[in-house]
Amino acid sequence: MKRHVLRPSWLFLCAGIILNGPFLPGGQSGEAGYSREEMRFDSGRFKIVGDLHIPNPGKRQPAIIIVHGDGPAGRSPSRAPNRIIHSFLDIGFACLIYDKPGYGESTGEFTPGKLFEERASILLDAVAALKNHPSVNPKQIGLWGISQAGYVMPKAVALTNVIAFMIAVSCPGMDSIEQSAYLVEKQVECQGYSEAEAKKAGRYYRQRARAKTYREYLEAAEYLDQNPVVSSMKWGGILSEDRFSPRLPSDQVFFDPTTLIETITIPVLAIFGENDTQIDPNKSADAYKKALQKARNSFYRVVLFPEANHGLFLSRTGCMNDRGYSSGYVSGYIELMREWLGSLRDKWERPADSL
Repeated sequence: MKRHVLRPSWLFLCAGIILNGPFLPGGQSGEAGYSREEMRFDSGRFKIVGDLHIPNPGKRQPAIIIVHGDGPAGRSPSRAPNRIIHSFLDIGFACLIYDKPGYGESTGEFTPGKLFEERASILLDAVAALKNHPSVNPKQIGLWGISQAGYVMPKAVALTNVIAFMIAVSCPGMDSIEQSAYLVEKQVECQGYSEAEAKKAGRYYRQRARAKTYREYLEAAEYLDQNPVVSSMKWGGILSEDRFSPRLPSDQVFFDPTTLIETITIPVLAIFGENDTQIDPNKSADAYKKALQKARNSFYRVVLFPEANHGLFLSRTGCMNDRGYSSGYVSGYIELMREWLGSLRDKWERPADSL
């Protein structure tokens, strides 16, 4: 049995998807007529700084807010639009991307156990800021989000009627315990362990997270701490008995986003990579389909791309160390989003009596 220790730096991969994408040169794309302006807004104790990229300055246009995944994330170091943002600008959608609190120029720290709620609140304030911008159509503001954004966007959509659409990329269709257990299983397997050993690690991860007694917790925590792959992730260690207490039902780790997706009737595009080793793409895609059908959503698509990893890059295995296949996005990913947004724009422009 091969035993390789996984470096803990992979934990922020999904946060780096926006930052590490192919960037275009320069802070402003003058040849295309795009403009960029800095936006600042307060959200409770958070002070948020971002960039609004505008394809048609002086005109009202639809807009997309970029919602990051886990970990530190923000605007590109060059302040230039990356390939995804540029593809939206090319079809006339303005894009707002902002630094997460504590990263870049945005300030503030998230409250332990309140991450999803606070991120959703910031997102709502971003929507409000865009709604009042003279270059944005206030009825055509939507979201593009990846990974952990799947826990944030549904909360924001449920709290307002201003958000017009949502593009969810590699977003989990389950609570974060199940999502993380899947991630643990896949990373253990990627490091050369057997499928049985990987399943065991996932099972103990669930047991540790859901433990009602210290004995139940300790059994799982000791196993996970002795597994080189899991222990290298730096997810907890072992608590002493006096520090242990069972998680409350209200803990955010039990939040299943599909309970809110079941109520979402705005247009939704959900995209997954079949080789994703961070969220279960098949279960998540199925969960999105069932939830949107239950919502009687009449404008949605759920798409799985073969040989695509968590960031929708080409990857034979989806493992973190599978870097040699390709640095490019899977064929059809960018085109799908542009086509879908085009059909959405056609729907907006269609006379009401023809719907």
